[in-house]
Amino acid sequence: KKPNLLLLHLIDLDDTKHRYGTNSPEVHETVMRMDQRLGQIVNAVEEAGIGEDTVFIVIGDHGQINVNYRVHLNNLLEEQNLINGNMWRAYFQTTGGAAYLHIKPGDQEAEKTALAVLEKAIKMDEYGIESFFTRNELDGLHVDQSVKYMVEAKEGYCFVDSLSDRMIDDLGKLGISYATHGFSPDKESYKCNVVVSGKKIKNEYELSNMEMIDLAPTMAKILGIHFNCDGKSLDEIFDV
Repeated sequence: KKPNLLLLHLIDLDDTKHRYGTNSPEVHETVMRMDQRLGQIVNAVEEAGIGEDTVFIVIGDHGQINVNYRVHLNNLLEEQNLINGNMWRAYFQTTGGAAYLHIKPGDQEAEKTALAVLEKAIKMDEYGIESFFTRNELDGLHVDQSVKYMVEAKEGYCFVDSLSDRMIDDLGKLGISYATHGFSPDKESYKCNVVVSGKKIKNEYELSNMEMIDLAPTMAKILGIHFNCDGKSLDEIFDV
């Protein structure tokens, strides 16, 4: 049976950039391999006789940025006894380029202590904290409502969840090439690409900036589905 919608996640490139950085020979090899896989899918659609009725959307869900330092922010909370083994009153959940500060509900003392720790850390350049966000600012970034505070790393830095004997990993000294994601979408060289091709899609049309939340309503329009969600359909791409 031929599906109305097929979603396929090719994860190779993400993993390769994490392991080797963004400009390595391994990344080039991975891109070529993914291109071949995409070609196989296109050929299969044509052979199935549904090419003229099919729309392809190829997109990356984020870019990646090379980093030189990994910062173990949870070390700071452990020093204040806010993390003790598997128990915690406050902890940082990291995304690579950012970290969410979680506080046990109702624990005002832990929140006060964690924010004091964070305020001091922001002033220390070696911890690589570029920006601090409160709940009002996080609403505009579509961050989950359970998160009250977030910090973002500056260029060359990232955050990791794990506790360590070292506060900062100097990746150059460790001989590690590494890239990661989780930064603000406004970061330079952090944009990702989208390619849309197929039935009733304009040829050689250059799409203006879009948000990830615009994908769902665009796909819904292609499928003839109507539902309420964040974002807007990319009507400018349709040749109708």
